[in-house]
Amino acid sequence: MGSKPFAAYAEKNDRRAILELVLNFASFLALWALAYVLVNSGQYLWALPVIVLNGFLLVRLFVLQHDCGHNVFFSNHKWNNRVGKFLSIFTLAPYDWWRIDHSKHHAQSGHLEKRGTGDIWLLTVDEYKNIGALEKFYYRLYRSAFVLVGIGPLLLFLVRMRIPDAFTRSHPKLLKSVLYTNVAIVIFYGALLTIFGPVSFLLTHLPIVMVASSLGVWMFTVQHTYEDAYWAHDETWDFNKAAWEGSSVLRLGNTFDFLTANICYHNIHHVNSQIPSYNLKRCYHENLDSISSREIYLAEALSVTKWKLWCEERECMVRFSDVPA
Repeated sequence: MGSKPFAAYAEKNDRRAILELVLNFASFLALWALAYVLVNSGQYLWALPVIVLNGFLLVRLFVLQHDCGHNVFFSNHKWNNRVGKFLSIFTLAPYDWWRIDHSKHHAQSGHLEKRGTGDIWLLTVDEYKNIGALEKFYYRLYRSAFVLVGIGPLLLFLVRMRIPDAFTRSHPKLLKSVLYTNVAIVIFYGALLTIFGPVSFLLTHLPIVMVASSLGVWMFTVQHTYEDAYWAHDETWDFNKAAWEGSSVLRLGNTFDFLTANICYHNIHHVNSQIPSYNLKRCYHENLDSISSREIYLAEALSVTKWKLWCEERECMVRFSDVPA
């Protein structure tokens, strides 16, 4: 397919981008206001579905920020950066820091020697066997559903992304991205706490962030963690194989596709990250005869956290119970 497969779908459409942004953002604000009114009046059961739906819309805003980070949402580079930085106040992900981190994920996805950046902590079976009891306990805890797609994502966005690591501190642009985002978050959310009251605001917004963060990390897990996923050592690792075999297509229907801005067509995105999210679904369906995709449906997607380790001998993901004591 060449160095840039599906290049025809990489064309940016500024009108479509503006429409996506305005409708997504307006819908998010409208549902947030409705959730706040319901929470403030004590109608928590009615507020719950509104909060869940708005969590999806927050994930959608994150995908639009993600497109900006790839410089594909708008045709203009400056507007991609401006909108990406603006959305980071809502997604809580510092734009420049996350953009660089995510670019590394694309460059080294499925590469066993380059794990640890923009991915989920993964050990091979042999590595797991050779670590101590305490580290095994920590790894098991990390890979549990409660942490991996439960409390962990919330801590990632609320806490981890507020703290510059050693790499970030050594790069002024990335450090500024984290610090400026933190300042903007303090000012913006401080004002909202004052306007709406701390209790009602937190009871409205925190659950939305919880839903969005868990949903986003769960989707990322499904996109790259399944029994026949792709991992290889340096001498055999191949970018195209990592994209096609190590990135799935999550098939949960048209509504889910819309609410997540088509990012579930993840193999297309990894094959050519220059395709805007609003073109991913069309690219996938117009090329079904020429591509081979690992499609994942609901039942498999809900059980994704059972895969814990990469078995190099069998070249597949395995459960802890598959590893001899």
